Amino acid sequence: MTKARDYTKLTDDQLTDRLAKAKTEDVVAALIAEIERREQIEQRIAELVSAGWEYRDAYAEAYGLDPEQLAQQERAALVRENRLPGESLEQTVDRMFTEDADRRYAEAEKACRGHMLVKESVGKVNPRELFCGPASRIRKHASPELKAWFYANGRITWREYMAHMLGRARDIELAKNVDRDYGEAVAA
Repeated sequence: MTKARDYTKLTDDQLTDRLAKAKTEDVVAALIAEIERREQIEQRIAELVSAGWEYRDAYAEAYGLDPEQLAQQERAALVRENRLPGESLEQTVDRMFTEDADRRYAEAEKACRGHMLVKESVGKVNPRELFCGPASRIRKHASPELKAWFYANGRITWREYMAHMLGRARDIELAKNVDRDYGEAVAA
């Protein structure tokens, strides 16, 4: 009697290839059972997505995974994919944060129609610094329009971004103390 094989780790193409080359009924039955198991899972995912679930949450549910843990694995994979030769993880995340801050700056500048700073700070403060510095700088230098934009769209700090992307306990603990008081804003 041969030992049962675990076909769950094979890709779909590998399963199909093994099925075509299978020589015993037991192997054929096991391969077909794995294909049917996968089809049932994919059907369950499709049902959940049709019911309004986000794909990642449906996938996690169908496979019995923790959705937040799955999301964290995706973020860690994104960091690894973006890592340049010779870069540490922190350097990669720092570069990604800067790119994200540049994107958010452009969105805010458009939404605020260029009114990023209070009159007293124009020419003295670089408005880009408000996207990564402490909230106290926002209270002092940001225009009411920019404060409203931050309240409406959020503002992630470098430490929060690091915690979000890497999921390390130390970063998560440090990110818990972020100041979210940007001062008085105008209605958006």
